[in-house]
Amino acid sequence: MSRTERKNLKGEPVTLEDRYMRAAEVAKATGVPRSSIYRMMQNQEFPPSHKISETAVAWLASDIQEFMCLGPVEFKRIYQTQIQELKTEQIAA
Repeated sequence: MSRTERKNLKGEPVTLEDRYMRAAEVAKATGVPRSSIYRMMQNQEFPPSHKISETAVAWLASDIQEFMCLGPVEFKRIYQTQIQELKTEQIAA
């Protein structure tokens, strides 16, 4: 089994200083309901989550901050291709 290095939206490796946020915290910080977060993720309008255990996902705080600075429309314009490539890599793995 190969080990893949986790990266943030900007392509930088995730470090020990990076903080993960669970869904409730992301919803509170962004003002976006949890159900809308998952819908927006499908449309590449929200940062993708990271699997942190067999049954749990979380988001990088830096990715959420980037989303909050850009908003969903600009976020999708900048990161849509990158997110699609990431999904393709995950399917192939």
